[in-house]
Amino acid sequence: MGTETRRVRTVTWDDPFVVMQNAPGKTGLEILREMFEGRLPPPPIANLMGFTGVSADEGRVVFEGEPGEYLYNPIGVVHGGFAMTLLDSAMGCAVHSTLDVGERYTTLEVKTNFVRPITVNTFPSASAARARCCIAAAASRPRRERCSRSAAGSCWRMERPHA
Repeated sequence: MGTETRRVRTVTWDDPFVVMQNAPGKTGLEILREMFEGRLPPPPIANLMGFTGVSADEGRVVFEGEPGEYLYNPIGVVHGGFAMTLLDSAMGCAVHSTLDVGERYTTLEVKTNFVRPITVNTFPSASAARARCCIAAAASRPRRERCSRSAAGSCWRMERPHA
């Protein structure tokens, strides 16, 4: 492999715990807006993958990422993990934007459909998400025994129909 084909990419990031240290007393939306406006550093994954937060409102967040050669897989397109990371970030932060002071969240499960390949010529990829889904979990057990039944469900929140 010749040196004329080699590329180099250097990634820098800020201490990821700065955000958590500045979080007490703030809602999820306040934290996101401070990150998106540059008053708090972005998470390291954003610098590594090359995406940024564009806007945040309660229940809605937009991210934008620039597909680059460093994201290519062996079949000549951007790895699906880039799209998945962008989508997961948008969905997770849409939920984060609804959190009250002191609350946190984590992604439990994600399903993704890839309908077109992404290349460096695609355009900046934007992902927008709205928090409208709720997860519920339940477990039951006979007295003095371990859990024997459990269930989890996803519910879609909708506006009430107008009468």
